Amino acid sequence: MENDFSASELFDALLMTAYCCLKLCDFHSDLLQVCFKELHDLSLITVISPEQIRLYHLLQAKHYLAVGQYLALIKQTDELRIIDPKLRHIRAIGIKHQYGINNCILSLKRGIKRFPENTLLKYSYYDHLLSISINKGDFKAAKANIDILKTYKEILSLEDQIHLEFNELTVLFYSKEMKDTRQLLGLCGKAYQNNLHVELSRSYNLLGQFFWTKKDWKKAIDAFDAAADLQDRTGHQTYRWIAKTNLALINLELRNNPDAVMYAKEIILGYYSSKRDKFKRIFTADNKMMYTDFFTDKEIVSILLMLRILYKNDYTGYTQIIETVKQPDIAVLPKEFEHFISRSFVSMLKKTYYYVDGNFMIKC
Repeated sequence: MENDFSASELFDALLMTAYCCLKLCDFHSDLLQVCFKELHDLSLITVISPEQIRLYHLLQAKHYLAVGQYLALIKQTDELRIIDPKLRHIRAIGIKHQYGINNCILSLKRGIKRFPENTLLKYSYYDHLLSISINKGDFKAAKANIDILKTYKEILSLEDQIHLEFNELTVLFYSKEMKDTRQLLGLCGKAYQNNLHVELSRSYNLLGQFFWTKKDWKKAIDAFDAAADLQDRTGHQTYRWIAKTNLALINLELRNNPDAVMYAKEIILGYYSSKRDKFKRIFTADNKMMYTDFFTDKEIVSILLMLRILYKNDYTGYTQIIETVKQPDIAVLPKEFEHFISRSFVSMLKKTYYYVDGNFMIKC
């Protein structure tokens, strides 16, 4: 049948195939790679419309986001960021993962200035202000941002609606207003029915946190296991190792030290395989101010907590891991690093939202 298609019709067919692969969370399939290669080749033909080209770039950017190729995403959207607000939006998300949330918010503000009528950019701007409010433990501001975000609900995709509902439940959890799991379980059902694996994994992770605070160890571990399984199966790099971080931490709490060490090694090497720049940031920091800057990046907090588990429970494993993850251009660790890992890190982290009811845990 392919021979009967015009170039434009074939381009549309490939677009829809790539779209389906992404919706199925099949981010690493050979079929998806073939689609993107053929789309790239066809995009050089003049009969392909600008709208088709923009949709191709959007799907490619979503794929880069899923597999953690943030620099490629930023490059992919560079020229079109001033033409298409959707591409401006996903570019800002890539900037967040590569350069931090403050740079993401700056990109969104510039996008709103260029596309003042675009509601997606405005929604995302307040969504990221919400994240900062939660990170600071400012739940009054967080609730105010939730109220603003709800005014955009009708224009949101189902995935973004579920994302918003999850964030609202997150605020309830951290402000100690979540009394039971009924809303959270309902959200799990919605995410499951609609094949939204990333949102489902976040919901399971929050469910595990809730049960952990109630000291219902089995239900907490089961929920974290379910979240980790989804994050393993999809390989989506957003929240990729967060549920397993909580599994390591809860096993440490229960004195299952061998399991905690096992998870810690897997998590550190997992991060190193895809996000090596985070290790360079850690090992080139040399004072307390720089270390506290890490707390805006939950993945770096995850890495530091896992390094601390190894430092305290398997020092030989710790030294081996350190040799593996040091960048080639870093000869030695900062002299304060081991003191930071073993002592000051904990006291500093206890003042943040990563410390809940006497336990370190991380939200998705």
